[in-house]
Amino acid sequence: MVPAFLKPIQDRILVAGKYQNVILQCGEKPKASSTGDERLVYSTDERAYAEKIDGAYRKASRTLLSLLMDKLDLMGRLRSVKHFFLMDQGDFVVQFMDMAEEELSQNIDDIAPTRLEVLLQLALSTSSVGHDRYKDCVKHQILECRLVSQAKHIMTSDSPAPENITGHEAFTLNYDVDWPLNLVLSTASLGCYQMVFRFLFYCTHVERMLSKVWLRDKGAKLKTAAYPTAAFGLRQGMMHFVKNLQYYITVEVVDPSWHIFQDRLQKVQTVDEVLALHTELTDSFVNLCMLTNFPVFQLIHEILQQCLEFATFVMSDAEDTKFDERVQQYQRTFHVLVSSLRKKLLERGEGPPQGQESSLTEMLNRWAASLG
Repeated sequence: MVPAFLKPIQDRILVAGKYQNVILQCGEKPKASSTGDERLVYSTDERAYAEKIDGAYRKASRTLLSLLMDKLDLMGRLRSVKHFFLMDQGDFVVQFMDMAEEELSQNIDDIAPTRLEVLLQLALSTSSVGHDRYKDCVKHQILECRLVSQAKHIMTSDSPAPENITGHEAFTLNYDVDWPLNLVLSTASLGCYQMVFRFLFYCTHVERMLSKVWLRDKGAKLKTAAYPTAAFGLRQGMMHFVKNLQYYITVEVVDPSWHIFQDRLQKVQTVDEVLALHTELTDSFVNLCMLTNFPVFQLIHEILQQCLEFATFVMSDAEDTKFDERVQQYQRTFHVLVSSLRKKLLERGEGPPQGQESSLTEMLNRWAASLG
């Protein structure tokens, strides 16, 4: 039971106590005051209590902030997460996909987790992120639903049902983080990083499949001049779309949001400000990547699926008599889906799209112009 005269500041008391508890659990001893200024003495003036408690709160917050930023290298940890989850140094992903192609192509029930983990660690050690001091914290995780299903349920408390999917659709990263760093790198914030990683990982998978089609196109063109140019042109259009989408995520969303976060983090005074800034950062990632706008993201997912289906078809040695017809079907469907995506983005507001949404629309406009 909180005394009535302390009710206005009970939340501040609770948070200050939590901070002191974290500091003690980390083996840090709070500095005792050399005077009796911090002792609470009965007074009829409520401001006297508030000032003492605010002082204790600020002291605990500054101590914990120093512990996180200096001793536990919070900024270094966050940069590490950015390297891996946001593919800031993404060559390890391509290397991993090459090595784990057989495993990732299987149904998730048939994947050998131990083998996948070994291949991931090998890719991490032999790529540009091999020097990252926290790379051993990175592990793999296989989820049981597609990203589009996860996005559909992101605004509800429901969990998506398990699905029959391959490793390419189910793979994501996880990150081992200890107390008290998990105050910032919480389960919720890591979930946001995972969603962006899954988005980029799937885009990379689609890009690789379309690249294989290019190699096949190149070989076919050398063999015969009659090779259908429509398939080559469609592959080019799909590849352009995927690359522009990757550019949008990494350059238009991740980089600006990260730079703003980094600049503002230099000026924080309390742990609460750090938590608020980091939550704002991860929220901006999932929002600007359209992961919280299911109608838009569903269209993006359908376009990527169409690219994969087309690549699989071209690689399947289809009969020549049906080849042109099927390519035309894929072309029509692809163009309709991209056109629907452009319209859906414009529908989000009464006027022209703003901010990063405008950048995404401009990206689609550039793609359309390249076709004409």
